[in-house]
Amino acid sequence: AVAVIAAAVAHPAQAAVIVWDPADLSTGANGSIYFNMTTGAAHTTDPSGMDFRLMQVMSTSLFGTESDARASGLTPGASLLTTGSGRRLLPKLATSQFIGAGSNFKVAGLLGGLSRTSTSTSRYGPWGYGGRGFLGLKFQISGFDHFGWADITVDPGLLEITLLRWAYDDVAGTEIHAGDPIPEPSSAILL
Repeated sequence: AVAVIAAAVAHPAQAAVIVWDPADLSTGANGSIYFNMTTGAAHTTDPSGMDFRLMQVMSTSLFGTESDARASGLTPGASLLTTGSGRRLLPKLATSQFIGAGSNFKVAGLLGGLSRTSTSTSRYGPWGYGGRGFLGLKFQISGFDHFGWADITVDPGLLEITLLRWAYDDVAGTEIHAGDPIPEPSSAILL
């Protein structure tokens, strides 16, 4: 994984937003992606030491096919920004949308779903038609909340989720905006 460290203008000189930008990783049908916010580790097999999970679930019955895209926190304090509704829907955030202490977080939630029968198709949830966007994330380092985001795509059939990159602010309790920063190549330090 490649980390891009960008000093955020609004933070003290020592503060940084840590951006992990490894090769894209996809769930495939009935698969998962696990990722760690601070180490940049990500894979599809072992949840040990990982903070978050992206999951695609598909099931078939006599009535048709159901396909869901879901996400969950795996470590104490790891949670996802939700719409605040009872269904725990995870909004598709646009670049620069606020993620911070005033946001509503839950341990797990639904990105979207697709239900097909022989006579109809229905979609639900913020990611029900797929697309690219950001998930808002909260997790803990040494017992203190940190905020971050994950840049993902969900295919239109909801059969696959792809993790593109993720980031967090290394100052506890500091808000972050989805997709920020987008550092200039000259201001980034590659590790």
